[in-house]
Amino acid sequence: MADQSARPMNALTRVVLGALRTVLRSLQTDRASVSRAEQIARTIAMVPPFGLLLIILRTRARLYGPIDVLVTASTGDRFRCRPPDFIQMYLWLFGMWEPDLTAFIAERLSDGDGFVDVGANIGYFSALAARRVGPSGRVLAIEASPAVFALL
Repeated sequence: MADQSARPMNALTRVVLGALRTVLRSLQTDRASVSRAEQIARTIAMVPPFGLLLIILRTRARLYGPIDVLVTASTGDRFRCRPPDFIQMYLWLFGMWEPDLTAFIAERLSDGDGFVDVGANIGYFSALAARRVGPSGRVLAIEASPAVFALL
């Protein structure tokens, strides 16, 4: 698949996507312990806005090319994302990818360590690792998709 250049969104698309993103973020919780009933209710509530968001993003990508969004992750790193790629969309929506793995990597890497990120996508874990290992450490990011590699 050839990498298409992203085209700017019109005002209506920007407003609708922003509103859906706000709704989805409001359904997220940072609490460590959530009851099963609340998990189910939050999941059910996310289905309609998430489904509509996917339809809009996929239709727009098919008709006009992907959108580009600049995301500042909860780690402080900035990424150029192109939803509806799942990882990039999740990062755009919630500011983090795989919270448990993010915490695991952040807690275990230290200055001078090495890190290999196979299937790096846009480099979320690579950027986190680079921040943790510092200038004396090494990070190797590997991404097989040429389109995604261009964003890496």
